[in-house]
Amino acid sequence: MVKSEVRTLQMQFLDAGGSKVLYAMKNPKSSLTKAEIAAAAKVVIDNQAFESKNGLLASLDESRIVTRKVEVLE
Repeated sequence: MVKSEVRTLQMQFLDAGGSKVLYAMKNPKSSLTKAEIAAAAKVVIDNQAFESKNGLLASLDESRIVTRKVEVLE
């Protein structure tokens, strides 16, 4: 049985219209802290790096690390 595990950092922002916008990045470093995520989100917002259909990103709403495990049945 082959097993694999994938970790994904999900950063959920609110845009100028108040809608939720989700960005996901695979394989974040294991020692990533909430403060580092908040600092990265601030850079994204301050530099207006992304825009949704409702406008620029306004704030970080939530961040989370999702771990997905896969077992291949043979």
